[in-house]
Amino acid sequence: MCALALADPSGRVILEAEGHCDGEILRAPRGENGFGYDPVFWVPALGLTFAEMTASQKAAIGHRGQALEIFLPQLRSLSGILEDCI
Repeated sequence: MCALALADPSGRVILEAEGHCDGEILRAPRGENGFGYDPVFWVPALGLTFAEMTASQKAAIGHRGQALEIFLPQLRSLSGILEDCI
C-alpha cells in the first residue's frame, strides 16, 4: 500500500490518494531489478516478482504508480487554483 497526501500549513489535508498491489512474500528472492523487497514480493496477477518486472510493468501495477495515477490529476487541478491565488 502507498498513501500520498498534501496538507496545508495548518495540517488540513488538501489531497490524498492510495494505491494497492496484492501479492505474496516468497521464501527466496527472484529477479535482478528493483531494490528492497522487490525480489521477494510476488504478484500473482502477473506471475512475477517486482524484481522480474519491467519498469513500466511495475509502474502500472505497483502501489506507488497507482497512488500517483490518482494523486497527480488532483494536484494538477489544484495547481490551477493556486495560480489564481498567487
